[in-house]
Amino acid sequence: MGMVVMAITGLWGQEVVDDPAPDVRNARAFIWIRDFAELPRSESGARVNRINQVEPFSRANGWLGVNDLNGPFHMVNYQGTAHEYVDLRDVFPDLRTSPGAGTGFTSFAAHPDFDRNGKFYTAHTEAPDSGTPTLPLPEPGSEELQGVVTEWIADDPAGEVFAGTRRELLRIDITGTIHGLQEIAFRRGIEESHPDYGLLYICSGEGQILQYGPLANTGTPFSPLGTILRIDPEGTSGPGSAYGIPPDNPYADGSRGLPEVWAYGSAIPIVLHGTIQTTTCCSRISGNGRWRS
Repeated sequence: MGMVVMAITGLWGQEVVDDPAPDVRNARAFIWIRDFAELPRSESGARVNRINQVEPFSRANGWLGVNDLNGPFHMVNYQGTAHEYVDLRDVFPDLRTSPGAGTGFTSFAAHPDFDRNGKFYTAHTEAPDSGTPTLPLPEPGSEELQGVVTEWIADDPAGEVFAGTRRELLRIDITGTIHGLQEIAFRRGIEESHPDYGLLYICSGEGQILQYGPLANTGTPFSPLGTILRIDPEGTSGPGSAYGIPPDNPYADGSRGLPEVWAYGSAIPIVLHGTIQTTTCCSRISGNGRWRS
């Protein structure tokens, strides 16, 4: 399996970085790996569960968030003790967790102010035609999945089990069963006055269009597939007033592409990385048997 780290223009700056790590040296350091936490079984057979992402979730509670593609969402403290926060299988009747690695509860992101407002966001897949897509494909056809981004608001941010409300923010059609919604994320460590504060980035793969077509549904800012989307969950200028369009998005006026699109042309933008101090964002792209980006 190959891996490419790609610097992308626009997230936190306007310069393309050809080599994000120009001076790599041997630090002569060692990494010790040990067992930290064990999460419960979520399926039968040889495989125990499908852990997909581990991220800081709540500073006040000392929680790491851990999602299982099969549906459970766990909180783990820094001593390695885990508890189930919510299970998406109990919430979304159309949740689809098979086949393949591209289905299920794919990602989550806690709002930077979760400890006060209780807001967090999830991405999951559902069966085709489970709902009306927010951003239709340029050439709709026979889709296998829909990707859904949901906003959750906990009544008590300190509550060990989720209780509160939720609403759908965004839904897109996905042609195949892999390369769908990937990581969703907020920019961390910035002040509330920063223009990027509270904006949600959504990595969306090309949905196997390169395999099944039609090619008009990817590689263009007029499609949500093969893009990184950038929205304001607190805003109302988007479709159905479910979210807002940041005015500095490159296609914000809609004349040259979908207003939600921040970057496009990536087959599988998986993970976003960046720093507080610099204006560079990197998106990791995975390849299968060969390098690709």
